[in-house]
Amino acid sequence: MKKIFLNVKTLGLMAIVAGALTLNSCGNTAKCTEPKDDNYNSTTEECDEAGTENKFVGNWTGTPGSYPFNVTASATTGDYTINVSTNFGLTDGNGNQLTPANLNGWSVSGNQATLSSATLYNGSVNNATISYTNSNSATVTYTLSGFPPSSNVNGTYTESLSK
Repeated sequence: MKKIFLNVKTLGLMAIVAGALTLNSCGNTAKCTEPKDDNYNSTTEECDEAGTENKFVGNWTGTPGSYPFNVTASATTGDYTINVSTNFGLTDGNGNQLTPANLNGWSVSGNQATLSSATLYNGSVNNATISYTNSNSATVTYTLSGFPPSSNVNGTYTESLSK
């Protein structure tokens, strides 16, 4: 009987220690559990959302056509999004580039930012992806649709971005 009591006591003490360790480790430090973060790793102590977004931020130039492609970080923190102001090199038909349009809410995940669709002038931009290469180089792939056939701009494009 004494041996059973000793075993129960030992098991009870082990359960208390295990419970204390579990409670102590929960919420001890925030882990980087956002897979969209550049430094995602379940053992990383902190995510760097600002760094993940801000690598895209700046005044880029799209080519061909040398058009503006300006990126800003989202004003909403905690959402891994950026905003873009661009005209993708579209012109008014007389060779003058259109005023850049604001395309907000690009979702950032690692080295890519995506926008599923948005209205762009009298058409739309769909399946847009910015692929970040380094601080001076990126590419953008996008599809333009819904523009008048006479504009000859409907289609899918992959273009270079540089700073």
